[in-house]
Amino acid sequence: KEEASTTAAALSASQSTVEELRGRMVELQAQNHSLQAKVDSMFTQTDMAKERRATAAAQEERDALLSRIEGMVPRERLAAVQADAESERKAGVRVRERAQELE
Repeated sequence: KEEASTTAAALSASQSTVEELRGRMVELQAQNHSLQAKVDSMFTQTDMAKERRATAAAQEERDALLSRIEGMVPRERLAAVQADAESERKAGVRVRERAQELE
């Protein structure tokens, strides 16, 4: 009977340990998920920063090219070309609008 009592006590202690370990495992899994979310967020922020740097570099390159073009073409000529392009764009819009009216 004493042996059965000792075995029951050991079994009860083992079950208690198993339950504690399960609880700890659940806590660790939650921490793992939280850390994974933080890592994912950091990767996203890193990707966004890379995109911002690439966009800024492209903008700088574009600005440099525009400066070079402005340096090669007199401002008056450049303004005239831009005005012609805008005029042609507006004319194209009017033609499309008129074509839609006729349809």
